[in-house]
Amino acid sequence: MSKPTIEQQIFDDVASLVARYEPIPDGAKTVAELQEKFPDLPLAPLHKWVNSMVKSGKWKKARRGNITYFWPAK
Repeated sequence: MSKPTIEQQIFDDVASLVARYEPIPDGAKTVAELQEKFPDLPLAPLHKWVNSMVKSGKWKKARRGNITYFWPAK
């Protein structure tokens, strides 16, 4: 049995890491996009509402880079 290459080890490690996380769906929105949808709502109550929805399990969140996306759980 041959020893796997470094590239194959890296690929395997990244593939196992990706498998642990749910992909971000196409309809996911950032807080800025949610604020555009509800312009009359101040930012602090919007953050509080979104975080309470995530904490209750009704919404999900994930990060891509330094951007956090939110979407309703199914």
